[in-house]
Amino acid sequence: MGRNQEVDTAMTDTMRITFEVKNNEAIKTIFLAYVKALPEIVTKNLDEVADKIKDEAKNLVPIDTKALHDSIRKVGVAHPQKNIYGASILAGGHVVNWKTGRLVDYAMDVEFGTADAPSTWGEAEDRVPQPFMFPAYRRFKKRLRVGIAKDLVRKFYSRRA
Repeated sequence: MGRNQEVDTAMTDTMRITFEVKNNEAIKTIFLAYVKALPEIVTKNLDEVADKIKDEAKNLVPIDTKALHDSIRKVGVAHPQKNIYGASILAGGHVVNWKTGRLVDYAMDVEFGTADAPSTWGEAEDRVPQPFMFPAYRRFKKRLRVGIAKDLVRKFYSRRA
């Protein structure tokens, strides 16, 4: 029985790409335009993705009294400072559960199914995790990178036209 030559051959193919830069100043101008545009592009995309995560978390959260659902909110998108950007999606806190009369403070209990969940949920063994925040985040986190990349490419091509 013969051996398969293709399987035994090591991957040794190489490719060489060379290019010559004829106008250094033009390239510097393009990169400076990217650097200047980045804060606006990142903030815009972060704001849009944060809204999507918030909406998805509201779709995924289990509803009993709707208090936890109503407490899910975006509290803002941080403007760039030292190239650090951020958005916060919060659950719980400022909404009162009409059933218990207490502030909604059990978002983590729902997400992770902890034994500290409100007694209105029943026995501890019934308090299983019902994740809503992390699945929403995982669904849209890639969209942030893709959106930023597309906007940068769009800016690059619009500058060349």
